[in-house]
Amino acid sequence: MKEYLAKFVRRLAPRTMRNLTLLTELDEGSETVAELLVKYELQVRDLRAELNEMRRDNRRMAELYDLVFERLRDENPLT
Repeated sequence: MKEYLAKFVRRLAPRTMRNLTLLTELDEGSETVAELLVKYELQVRDLRAELNEMRRDNRRMAELYDLVFERLRDENPLT
């Protein structure tokens, strides 16, 4: 009967059943869902910090690029 109900639910709501199966597998593992969420949140924070650093570096490179070409234009009497 349990297998029959599982097949019925899989046909009726396949995405929900996949999510429930995933949660069941997580519960069986060593990490709980809360621990995984905390770990993922920390990873997202680290990635955001890296992204912000890359944005700052990109802005610095653009400013240096503009400065170099501005000086080249100023020092070049042919332009």
